[in-house]
Formats: sequence, C-alpha cells, structure tokens
Amino acid sequence: MAQLLAMDTRAYPTHSRFVDLSGQQFGDVKVKRYLGRRKESIYFVCECVCGNEFAGSSTDLRRGATKSCGCHKRAPKKEKQR
Repeated sequence: MAQLLAMDTRAYPTHSRFVDLSGQQFGDVKVKRYLGRRKESIYFVCECVCGNEFAGSSTDLRRGATKSCGCHKRAPKKEKQR
C-alpha cells in the first residue's frame, strides 16, 4: 500500500454518490475500511482469503474486476486433463 501514500485520506466523502463498501465480500476479498481517494477513484483496504491486505478501488470491486489479491494467478496451475 506504499504506492497509495499520495492519496487524499480525509474522512469519508460526504457527497451523496459515495457508497461505503466496508464489511462487504466480493469473491475472495473482504473490504475492511475506507482508505482514501486518488484522482477519481475511491480506495478501500481489502483482505484476501490468503491473508494478504491490499488497496482495492471501489469501481473494480463492484464491477467484479477484483476477485482476489492476485494469489490465484501466482498459484501453480493444474495440468489439463485429456
């Protein structure tokens, strides 16, 4: 999360379109808390089932683009059965 240090970390946004995703589950990811804004994106601290914490954008979480921290991509793939 070091790359997100330049983020605006004020309290929760007050505009009416802000949706607090804290406590919700998206695939293997559980949203823990609001982290801040960067440009047009709102970020949350997320925890994967493998235990890794990462910053996830609300847009990617809600549209299904973020399903894990990437641990599924790093895991060895099973051989194809013929």
